[in-house]
Order: sequence, then C-alpha cells, then structure tokens
Amino acid sequence: MQERDIVSWSTLITAYARFGYMDQAKALFDQMPQRNVVAWTAMVAAYAQNGHPYEARRLLSSMRMEDVPPDGTTFTWILSSCNSRGDLGRGLKLFSSMIEDHGLSPCLDHYNCALNALGRAGLLRQVRQAVEEMPLGPDCVTWKTLLLAASKLDYNIGTWAATRALELNPMDDAPYVSLSQDFISF
Repeated sequence: MQERDIVSWSTLITAYARFGYMDQAKALFDQMPQRNVVAWTAMVAAYAQNGHPYEARRLLSSMRMEDVPPDGTTFTWILSSCNSRGDLGRGLKLFSSMIEDHGLSPCLDHYNCALNALGRAGLLRQVRQAVEEMPLGPDCVTWKTLLLAASKLDYNIGTWAATRALELNPMDDAPYVSLSQDFISF
C-alpha cells in the first residue's frame, strides 16, 4: 500500500471532523510525520467547525512554535470560530494580528468575519463605517451581514444594505424577506 502524503492525511482529518469524530481527527494529526500549513489548517478548521474555538486558537500558537506561518485560510477559520462564540474582542485582535504580526492582507472573507462580529455586538455604526472604508469592494455577503446586523435595530441602515445587496444580485430573495420582517417589527 502506498504511503500517505500530507494531502491524504489532511483529507482524512477533514473527513473525520466533518462527521464530528474529533478524537480520530486529532489522533491522525498527531501521527503525521510531517505537517505543512494545509495540515495545520485542516485541524484548525476541524476544531472551528465542531465548536472548539479555544483548541483552534491553541493550534495557531502551536503553528508559531513550529515555524509554520498561518495563511489566509487559517485565519478565516480562526475568525469564524471567534464569531460563532460571540468573542468580538478576541476576533478583532486576531484580525489585527493577521495584518500586523503575520503580514497578511485581509480578503473579503476576513472582513466579513470582522463585520459579523461587530454586527453581533450591535455596533452598527462601526459596521457601516468599516463597510464604507474597506479597501475591497463589498460583496453580497458583506451587505447581507450588515442587513442582518441592522435587523430590528436600524431600519435605515438595513434598507441601505438591502438595496446594495439587491444591486449585486437582484434575484436573491433574502434581502426582500429580511426587509419585510424588519418593516413589520418597526
């Protein structure tokens, strides 16, 4: 039988994690003879997807100790895990660290994670300002994130976000539904 390479190890880790078999995923990760950023990110994603943000962040620290620089995908999973737990402070610190400590340029996924965290905290003005100042053009996810954050809090911002989302994708009914629900609640 042919020996496993890093890709096959990482694929197995991802498969175990997808079905919630974290002990098996971790055991495979620990058995790997070599690990690159793909393998580390697979394990970070496994923890993030299964509701273990602390372990995901711990792996980020371990990557530093092993001299494996995280990439943008690693940070997407880390930021998502902070979002799912409502950990705004830590998420924003990690967003800054990604830029300042690791020299990575944020992509739309990173910005959308940060915007989601701000929105969950009810910081609509900061979300709107960040959207307006983003160096990348907002996408539908960005506008829906703002729309969701504005839901039941600020009809004007919600309307603005829905209009922008619909300009990008007029066939998407989510902004219409969200706006109609918000209109009823105001």
